[in-house]
Amino acid sequence: MLKSGAPDVQFFLRIIFWWRRLPIFDRERIPERVVHARGASAKGFFEVTHDISHLTCADFLRAPGVQTPLIVRFSTVIHERASPGTVRDPRGFAVKFYTREGNFDLVGNYFPIFFIRDGMKFPNLIHAFKPNPKSNIQESWRVLDYFSHLPESLSTLTWLFDDVGIPQDYRHMEGFGVHTFTLINKAGRVRYVKYLRVAPYKYSSVTPTGDLDKFKSAISTSTEEDVHDLLHSIGPTN
Repeated sequence: MLKSGAPDVQFFLRIIFWWRRLPIFDRERIPERVVHARGASAKGFFEVTHDISHLTCADFLRAPGVQTPLIVRFSTVIHERASPGTVRDPRGFAVKFYTREGNFDLVGNYFPIFFIRDGMKFPNLIHAFKPNPKSNIQESWRVLDYFSHLPESLSTLTWLFDDVGIPQDYRHMEGFGVHTFTLINKAGRVRYVKYLRVAPYKYSSVTPTGDLDKFKSAISTSTEEDVHDLLHSIGPTN
């Protein structure tokens, strides 16, 4: 604090500093995303293991052994930032490859098929999953009522309410690009491909239909168990 011989000046400067500092504190908020608010990221690199030059002319896929830095973010879709990692919630992933030709983004879910085919229905889909705006409680009847009008969602619903719906953590979760992607090789030939992220460990879930003791332990010890697992598996030296 600046000092002056006049008490009124000291008081005035104190008010000025308080007025500047407090609004900064008041604005220390991170606005939540509409979807995928809760998640965790990890950095690393992608390495090509097989020759796929007959499929694509992308530079970062040009030859085996080529490494590309990337960042991956795993997340749940519906619930808020402070929600536990053991809720039955669709999960997704976003991968950003930092290639020499620019950034290449790949997103997907841990379901091979999405709930809807018409993008116009997406806002209503999310609203059905979100808590009731009147009670702020997530209600299953709202979800099922909406999907009863969408027969194309039946396949994905069976995945969601299966043991797959609550994976043990991010390392034991597979990922699907969902969409069909187009790759073009140097000759201009077009190929349609599907992306699949194979979990490095055998798939495992945390559900009451599996190991009840494991499920109770997971929901009582930590709400960030999946994040802790990702952090500890990477290790402090990486």
